[in-house]
Amino acid sequence: MKLLIVFAAVLAVALAGRLDDNDIQIHRLAKLADQLEKRIREMDVSVDLDALSDRVEALTGNGCRDGEQRCGNGIGCYSSLLECDGESDCDDGSDEAGCPRV
Repeated sequence: MKLLIVFAAVLAVALAGRLDDNDIQIHRLAKLADQLEKRIREMDVSVDLDALSDRVEALTGNGCRDGEQRCGNGIGCYSSLLECDGESDCDDGSDEAGCPRV
């Protein structure tokens, strides 16, 4: 029993370290994206950032599983089956935005 508790504690520490590493990577990527967006906005060319974002997402996927959509704020995914079901599955409520009222 003690061995199982020790193993669980070691596993928890290892997973926490991985989650921290993922958070650091996400933060770095977000910072790079912000820097890139700032540089594009400073340029004298007309760039449709929404269209560019749509193209990148079409090429790379949205980071969600098949049959899921990314929430409007970019945090989390929801099943396409739950869109417009009357219950918000995203923190920002984007899965219910633009739905017909019943």
